[in-house]
Amino acid sequence: RPLVYLFDGYRLDYIERLNKLCANNHLPAPFIVFLDNGVKSENGDYSKADAVSAYACSAKNITTHKQFCDILEKENEKRKQYGIDVIPLFSIGWNPRPRILNPVAQGLVYPDVDYAPYATVEELLDGARRFCKWIKNNESFIKSRHILTFAWNEFEEGGFICPTYNED
Repeated sequence: RPLVYLFDGYRLDYIERLNKLCANNHLPAPFIVFLDNGVKSENGDYSKADAVSAYACSAKNITTHKQFCDILEKENEKRKQYGIDVIPLFSIGWNPRPRILNPVAQGLVYPDVDYAPYATVEELLDGARRFCKWIKNNESFIKSRHILTFAWNEFEEGGFICPTYNED
């Protein structure tokens, strides 16, 4: 099945259009994952989507990577409320300081507050171990056996695995 992530949240209009498009082209119904950072269902029914996840964990006013992982885990836990499959989010971090110091033409503006500090290797490993433990304890909510990771290349939003040329 085609896998589709809806960035704008639970959009029934998009889901219906995607299902119709696939049916008209003799394709299987898409596996729809809505990201819970947008539109919510008016009546609390999320059954037209297959799963829920999130784009990122944008924790603010924290001072340790552990605090960031605490918030990330709470957000993954909260997604169980939708009553559909959860695709848990694992995040390396969130620190848009490069974008704050060097604004981009898109006009995205982030408040100048404390964001998750860059994690050490040991902190990343601790976070990954904790994430694996959460998955193991919540397997019944993760039927698709997928995870979503933010992000392998988000240099300007502080969620990167790949190193930049310089530490800054």
